[in-house]
Amino acid sequence: MGQAIGKNEHDRVPQLVRLTFQVTACWRVLVGLLYVLFLTAIFSPFAAEPVSRAALMEIGVRMLALSAAWQLFDSAAGVLSEALRAAGDTLWPLLVRIAIAWLIFVPGTSLTVVDGARPFGVPVAGDVIAVFWLVVYLGCLALALYVRFRSGRWRTLELIEPSVDEVVAT
Repeated sequence: MGQAIGKNEHDRVPQLVRLTFQVTACWRVLVGLLYVLFLTAIFSPFAAEPVSRAALMEIGVRMLALSAAWQLFDSAAGVLSEALRAAGDTLWPLLVRIAIAWLIFVPGTSLTVVDGARPFGVPVAGDVIAVFWLVVYLGCLALALYVRFRSGRWRTLELIEPSVDEVVAT
């Protein structure tokens, strides 16, 4: 993407971003499938006793099922964030990450997951709700970055200042 922008081929960038997302998403789906297919082999070394193994397997199955959602949102957010940053739009991805984290993720997890931080008597939820807030955070982040990318603001940023010869010529 940086090379396309450097060559002033801005119209190629969306195609490159789409291709990068497709490759990233395919890789993440493949790894997710491997996790599901070899669940016991992956989790077994971490549980020494049969009782703890059963509990770990129960939690592991839930987490791996939920990971499918956050994997795709994380792929989209990562690709779009790096695309914007490569185009010189570095501040906006940072600010949107901070805003979504502090306005959605932190309050959501604090009110529903962290024991002792429940001012309204909300019962403590478990691992599923914690991953739910991660999915919400990544989904909001991916959406915000997508909207920013589609706005085309990155096309107007100058990454390289004109040379002295170019300035003198004008």
